[in-house]
Amino acid sequence: MIIDLDIAKQEVFLKNIEEEKLKRKLKALEKAIRKHTNNNFIDPRIRFEGCIENGKLISPISKYLRPKDNVELTHCLCDGPYTVDGVDGRTITVNEEGLIDSEHVIITKIIYPEDMQEGVLKLLEWDFGVGKKVGIKSETLSRRSVTYFDMDKNNSLRGYPVSLLGFLEDYVKARF
Repeated sequence: MIIDLDIAKQEVFLKNIEEEKLKRKLKALEKAIRKHTNNNFIDPRIRFEGCIENGKLISPISKYLRPKDNVELTHCLCDGPYTVDGVDGRTITVNEEGLIDSEHVIITKIIYPEDMQEGVLKLLEWDFGVGKKVGIKSETLSRRSVTYFDMDKNNSLRGYPVSLLGFLEDYVKARF
């Protein structure tokens, strides 16, 4: 995940959110950001081969990974991003289910920049706070006045105001 679940739960606006709901939202945001930017944020310097046996990654070069690191698995039936749960010798466990045994898998470390993490926190704050008042531009309580703005394709992207997604611009890669 872009942000560790424990770190996200420390934010004031996320303290009362159910852990499963927050985890689901973080995974969805990660997938949306990776798709929108066409960027998997992999570090090609930390890439090695291994296999999957009994739902665990096996690799002789697991010393480069630590718990809570993100990895990208490729060349197997369960391609995608995973979070390392633990490393014990040659064995790497991930906290997501669904690893299918495979004789060959490429494991690449994912590193999300810090500004990406801050941007995701702002998206979460919008989702669980301001997002409840979608479309309201301004609101006055005395003599009740509400001004709405359009959430069309010119000022919204993937359900978020374009201004919140500005942090992604530096990470967009060309599509070929």
